Amino acid sequence: MKSKGKIILIILVVVIGTYLVYGQMASSISPYLSVSDVTRNPEKYKSEQLQIIGIIKDGSLQNLGTEIRFLLTDNTSSIQIFYSGSFPSGLQEGREVVVVGVLTTDHDVKADKILVKCPSRYEEQPRGT
Repeated sequence: MKSKGKIILIILVVVIGTYLVYGQMASSISPYLSVSDVTRNPEKYKSEQLQIIGIIKDGSLQNLGTEIRFLLTDNTSSIQIFYSGSFPSGLQEGREVVVVGVLTTDHDVKADKILVKCPSRYEEQPRGT
C-alpha cells in the first residue's frame, strides 16, 4: 500500500508541476500585435509586455544619442516608440520591425528590444543590382 501511495504522490507532483510550467510559459508568450490592435484598445494592453509589429514611419526616426524615438505605423494607426540602448543594425525608416516593450500611455511604448525584420530575398530587388 505504501508504494501505491508513493506512485500517486509522484503522479500528482508531475501533474501539478506540468500545469505550473505550462501556465507560466503561456502567460509569458505574447503574440505579435498590430499597431491598430494596440491603439484600438489601449486599456487592455497598458503596462503589459507586448510585441508590436509595424513599419517605421518616414521622417520620424530620431537618434538622440542615449535614446531612439520613432513612430511605428501599420498605415492605419501610429504609436510613439522610445528606446534606450544601442542603435540596432539595419534600423531605418520604412523598414518593418518588431518592438518588444510596455505600453506606458495610450500611444507611447517604452521599448526593451527592437527586432529589425530582414527584407526577404524573394522581394523584388531594385534594378541595376
